[in-house]
Amino acid sequence: MNTSRTLRTINPNEPATDAVTRTAQEILAALEARDSARVASYYAPDAVLATPGRPAVRGGEAVSKSIRNDMADPNFKLSVSDGKTDVSASGDLAYRRVSLTVTSTNPQPRRWKTPRPLP
Repeated sequence: MNTSRTLRTINPNEPATDAVTRTAQEILAALEARDSARVASYYAPDAVLATPGRPAVRGGEAVSKSIRNDMADPNFKLSVSDGKTDVSASGDLAYRRVSLTVTSTNPQPRRWKTPRPLP
């Protein structure tokens, strides 16, 4: 997450799990609105974005470009199932587990080869 944001700036009394869940909802809303700048603002300057089928991109500018490119795809859609948020007892580590379904245009359709019969 971007180091210029903290999860506790809105309400210092908000439980950490609620803050993580709220932040995840903010990111999802930005994705649904196709607001690539807002989505990218949640990534740290040294972030790494790993997307299946593509090489990982490193650094804020590369991550922002990748997000912009994804959002420019007219078929881009992201669906998220209900998730679970866990926060360490110390409150300095949190994560959220969800199932994602991403729809996009495949720029390089896979060509399936017919398997050869076994000898």
